[in-house]
Amino acid sequence: MVGASGGVLRSQWSGGHWRLLETIGKSTQIYASVDFSVGGYWSRRSWYYPNSGISLVPVRHEFPARSDLIKLGRRGAVSALARDKSLTHCAFAAERPIGFCLQEGLSDPPEVVAVDGEAWRIHAISPLDARYSSIRPLVSQQMVWRVNDLTSSGFVVFPRDFVAGGRYPAILVTHGYDADDSFAYWGLQWSYPVQLWAERGYVVICVNDVPVSYPPERFAATMQWNTGIGTMPAEQVMQTGWLDHLKIYRKVIEDLAGAGTIDRSRVGIVGYSRGSQMVNVAVSQTDLFRAASSGDGSFFSPTSYWTGGNRVFYSTLFGGAPGNAAAEDNWRKLSPAYRADAVSAAVLFQSAGNKAGMQDFFGALQEAGVPAEFIDFRNETHLFHYPRNRAIAMEQNLDWFDFWLKGERDPSSAKDEQYARWQVMRARWKP
Repeated sequence: MVGASGGVLRSQWSGGHWRLLETIGKSTQIYASVDFSVGGYWSRRSWYYPNSGISLVPVRHEFPARSDLIKLGRRGAVSALARDKSLTHCAFAAERPIGFCLQEGLSDPPEVVAVDGEAWRIHAISPLDARYSSIRPLVSQQMVWRVNDLTSSGFVVFPRDFVAGGRYPAILVTHGYDADDSFAYWGLQWSYPVQLWAERGYVVICVNDVPVSYPPERFAATMQWNTGIGTMPAEQVMQTGWLDHLKIYRKVIEDLAGAGTIDRSRVGIVGYSRGSQMVNVAVSQTDLFRAASSGDGSFFSPTSYWTGGNRVFYSTLFGGAPGNAAAEDNWRKLSPAYRADAVSAAVLFQSAGNKAGMQDFFGALQEAGVPAEFIDFRNETHLFHYPRNRAIAMEQNLDWFDFWLKGERDPSSAKDEQYARWQVMRARWKP
């Protein structure tokens, strides 16, 4: 990223807030304390205009989470462009600050907007798909949750005809930091039909991880986990990287249940990849959930230690290999495969290419008598790319949560075998 003076621009977390710094040779200019960090998932570049003395820089706000564009001036001026929506996928001319971005929000479909970087204004050009205008949007609300020194953001999607105090069933969706002010973002939703769940009477809660940058020990734990370098005890890495997030989940559920919005006894959780880590940990470490869907993730499993390729992640977290006497206690504390007896949720596993590590937790749940289903989508990639498979996976998730949280089934006779199998699981289960 380039600042308004042509130097290297970066953001730094210090004293409870972000600061913008521009390094030019051996000198550093400090712009201001801000509520965002530079960069974002959609852009790793900025646009510098030396004749105008400005730089246009993509940024990400954390609380609440959304993407934006800022303009920097040489005298330290900082101004943001969007206020209540996200700006993404910008492109600007090389010779002057004129360009285009996508503007979108939780209930606002993407539209192309023109951006005048000198006058610092935008105007709409065209929606990406005019058909969205015929759909009355669901009500969504951005949220920020705090537990002591932990802060997380996300949003809640309400059923179409939501009534306060209705105590609806709920599904929590998690995948890293993707629960931001975007319209039906595929990186968050994967094969989880957020909007359809809301249409079917669920409150859908999309929750971000606690940022790794702060408090400071979170960053240290993350770096130690990624590199294997550090002196932090394995238990602290475990707590910081995974177990702390469960405090946010509990806060979310208790707040919404306390307000009469959701039924505390009918809450599910879903997530793929990083989200699947949190799903597996959440159901094996808490009693918050009654149903779950874990998508294409096998971290924490003993088998993945031997087959996963990078053992640094495991050694840092557990202190050694499965079966190593010095590491055994840590494996039993965190690995879901060792904690199946503590699980109180029916778990659906959806795998791309039959990940062997997913079988550890699945098999342990079967041994413990906990309802579990394993579906393998062969020849798929981590992000499902065959439309038919995505539709099948979404329908499986709809059926799974309707059955375990609402006691409902699809009347199609083609699914009789599926429901007969689940009925047997439910009859044998003693949560």
